[in-house]
Amino acid sequence: MLNKNVRCCLRYVCAVGGVVFFPTQAQAKTLHHNLEVESTVTRHSQIELGAAGGLGIPHNGLGLGPSVALEINWARALGTGVLAVGLRGGYGYHRASSTAKNPCQEQPPPFGPCVDANGGDVPWTLGLHAGTVDVPVGYRFFPQEKRWHPYFTIAPGISIAKVESRSFDLKHEQHHLHFWVMGALGVQVRLGPGGMFFEGAYGYSPFNTDLTGSGHLGTILLRLGYRWGL
Repeated sequence: MLNKNVRCCLRYVCAVGGVVFFPTQAQAKTLHHNLEVESTVTRHSQIELGAAGGLGIPHNGLGLGPSVALEINWARALGTGVLAVGLRGGYGYHRASSTAKNPCQEQPPPFGPCVDANGGDVPWTLGLHAGTVDVPVGYRFFPQEKRWHPYFTIAPGISIAKVESRSFDLKHEQHHLHFWVMGALGVQVRLGPGGMFFEGAYGYSPFNTDLTGSGHLGTILLRLGYRWGL
């Protein structure tokens, strides 16, 4: 921490305890850097607004899809790092399409209605809109004045899912509310008034609909974002 009695006058003339000296260019750069750090990142606590976007990779047959999130955090220095607690809302979309066999020659057909053309092929598409609301609790290693901060986060919450199926221009929808939990590992680098971050996460939620059957929704999330310090 830079002493409060240190004040830089113009660019290279400094006074410490009333004594004037002329630092080298390297010393001047160090002093300027320390002053910036002291004025921007050495608060014990702060509010952060964050936004992130990336890719969702489900492992249950659905395709890749976009993943976005908005968050508000309260970050406070704790021990040798920073504790962050917040509220976050996320959204992801995934889609799958294929054909199923349902010929009318079988009695009864596997499922109705049966199809008497195209060899009994039934084309279908399935779309999943998944919104999440969770409470991320994380810890960033290293003090605030450091540039790089690896971190981990655990975020319990809820998942609000809308499942859409289409076949032969017929549409069916279902809505479900489930428990959701996400764990993440990432790194945040100080940049401007906040920090840019990249994280890899895994989210899990039980899932049970008439369209998909009983199971779970597990998704790997890769996100890049920025957190503004207020």
